[in-house]
Amino acid sequence: MTTRALIGTEAPGGRYLARRVHADGYPQAILPVLCAVVHQVHGGDLTAAVNALTATHWSSLRHPAALTGPGVAIGTPSDINGVAHAGRLDEAYAGDQEWAYLFAGHRIHGYVLVHRPGYRLAYVALHCWYVHDLPTVSDAELRAVQQSGYLRRRTETYSTRGQR
Repeated sequence: MTTRALIGTEAPGGRYLARRVHADGYPQAILPVLCAVVHQVHGGDLTAAVNALTATHWSSLRHPAALTGPGVAIGTPSDINGVAHAGRLDEAYAGDQEWAYLFAGHRIHGYVLVHRPGYRLAYVALHCWYVHDLPTVSDAELRAVQQSGYLRRRTETYSTRGQR
């Protein structure tokens, strides 16, 4: 089973526009890729990086070591393409991805999908990274965010089961 994610942009009012990534969407895998796409492939041009990341849905993104410079393919586009997914952080659906990484200005917000009372799903904020700080984010920090997300999913899912 794969860990799916959304990569996109966050708008005011808890709205987002994003593309799906089918595999390796957990923080330890995807944040180094986002860092490489912004800093290595697009030379720090955040607008170009976000445009490239949100141009299509992805089956997978490439390993950061393979993202060596301009013109490098950043991943394998999904066979199932279409329009970007527009949604609200507080109104997720069963088919939504487990993680979401949304660019907002010069920051990336990390969210995890949790179950809420009444069969509702929602994304809850876990962490925020400044894009220029991504190269210095440690694997230990990403692991801690990832563990926190899994704990949050499990805790909120099981604590709402009696309220459905």
